[in-house]
Amino acid sequence: MAELNALLPEFKALNIDVFTASVDPEAKAKIQLDEVQPGFDVGVALSLVQMQMRGLYISHPRSPEEHDRPFAEPGLFVINAESAIQIIDISNAPFTRPD
Repeated sequence: MAELNALLPEFKALNIDVFTASVDPEAKAKIQLDEVQPGFDVGVALSLVQMQMRGLYISHPRSPEEHDRPFAEPGLFVINAESAIQIIDISNAPFTRPD
């Protein structure tokens, strides 16, 4: 989120809105949100059904330290001005996040 936040002025100059979503519950997400102070909206507590509806890969934690519930691997969706999907990038591993 910090990298995305740093790029936000460039997106705004191009009239691009940014929104992110996380499966983290609100209390857990708030820790990162307080640290990053994103200049864009962030949805939290994405449900398993919502992850599935978006076609995201769903992983299960390998340890309690990793996560306490199934979580989505990264997905990027670009919607154009006509509300049509322009780009979809769905990853099946966390290290393949788009820059």
